[in-house]
Amino acid sequence: MILYINGDSHTTAAEASNQYIVAGEDPRFVHLRTLPHPENLAISWGKLLSLSLRAGFHCEAFSDNTVDKILKATNKWLKEKSSADLIIIQWPAQLEDEKKIWKLHQKLNKQKIKHIFFNSSQTVSNQFDWDNNYINDTYEGKLQSSNLETVSPNSKHFGKDGHVVWHRFLLNYVITNNFI
Repeated sequence: MILYINGDSHTTAAEASNQYIVAGEDPRFVHLRTLPHPENLAISWGKLLSLSLRAGFHCEAFSDNTVDKILKATNKWLKEKSSADLIIIQWPAQLEDEKKIWKLHQKLNKQKIKHIFFNSSQTVSNQFDWDNNYINDTYEGKLQSSNLETVSPNSKHFGKDGHVVWHRFLLNYVITNNFI
């Protein structure tokens, strides 16, 4: 089983185990530049979910990702690899165009690729019938309702405990809604 993950710095677990948002900020990983910091990615909700599902893990998330970049990377991956048992995408705070996301949803349905979408902070509109493919609870909202705080007052990122909570929520969602 292959789990494909995409999103922004929340998905890469920026600042979850150290103060770095991207790997290139750490003198040990300057060569990785804007890629996720490996120590943070290792404790991300996506990596934890892949371990729970005993799935391969392919993550194309990065800091400051946009809807258009996520769509481009996901479509490219589908075209080149075309093998994902489950795709989970965390959409950034600012949804530029929900219609573009709807088109990806329809494409994945047509290809019979199981997928789950959710937003970091903005709830999805009721413009489309997403069935159970779009979680209408936000990442930030769920963690805040669990009484979790960001890693520092000046950060929007949650620590390892936040990734554990979101991983457990997603694992339950995946099982309850028969995504595996």
